[in-house]
Amino acid sequence: MSNNPLITVIVPVYNVEKYLSRCVDSIINQTYKNLEIILVDDGSTDSSPAICDNYAKKDSRINVIHKQNKGASSARNAALDIASGDYIGFVDSDDYINHDMYASLLDSIVASGSDMAICESEYVVNGVSDFTACNVGLDCDEISARDFMREIINVSPTMSVLWNKLYKKSVWSDIRFPDYKVYEDEAIWLLVYKKIAKISVIHKCLYTHIKTDGSIMNNSFGQKNLVLFDVCDERLEYFKSKKDSELEQLTKYSMFKLIKFNYIHLPKSNKTMRTALLNILRDYRKKYLSISFLKSIQSKKAAFNICMFACFPHIYYDIFLLKYKL
Repeated sequence: MSNNPLITVIVPVYNVEKYLSRCVDSIINQTYKNLEIILVDDGSTDSSPAICDNYAKKDSRINVIHKQNKGASSARNAALDIASGDYIGFVDSDDYINHDMYASLLDSIVASGSDMAICESEYVVNGVSDFTACNVGLDCDEISARDFMREIINVSPTMSVLWNKLYKKSVWSDIRFPDYKVYEDEAIWLLVYKKIAKISVIHKCLYTHIKTDGSIMNNSFGQKNLVLFDVCDERLEYFKSKKDSELEQLTKYSMFKLIKFNYIHLPKSNKTMRTALLNILRDYRKKYLSISFLKSIQSKKAAFNICMFACFPHIYYDIFLLKYKL
């Protein structure tokens, strides 16, 4: 590899005319200049396609793909199929990045011999900065893939987001995104995990993620969100096959917590989703609720809460409402 490797930056674009210029400007103005920027217009119906084409005319590093609308996963896959960089990065089209993000991430990978690098992120919700550090709790400069997976499961699922990272291209040689409308980051992470050994960590906020009212992830819990339980099941089966009992038990715990969180926050009027969650809970209770599993939970209080909810979800819900006077 040369001393000036090519970084491919993939940006799926769909009806983001309000934010797109800010996003693309933040990429083309990077201090690291050897970039291949692939803008994938996923069938936008606003002025986004024209904005993409205008940028391509002004900057030879930009390649534009126009395609039928099939979602962000399909858009990213189209870009991966033609990416020629030595490294791969992803940016959401309503977000923007610090001017030296890719220089910092690349330097960190090269210096440490890692397979990927991660930086901290700022979340902006409806114009207000909400929180920082997508990799909250990582006080190290390097972390193994397994320990990072443990953090994702046990501490913060948002660590699995695509966009505050830089990857060696080899990681993506045989990985493509599933056809999901939500949680594609979570879904892909197990495949990425299998391809990496070490991750370098940059303790600087270099990525700004914008969350708007129209964001998929801001919508209420619905049928489409149930795919996340399929993702958890896939992880669980993999950890079982590797005889990694710690990650297996942590995954089970995260699955019960996920059901509990969504069930107690769903309005009683949403009978369809509440029934769907109860069916999943019944299945998980039968498969996974055991003395050994409850003993694996470090906090006795947390173990009691999980057991109480798993066995008596309606009573647990009523107690929750009474306690917080909702």
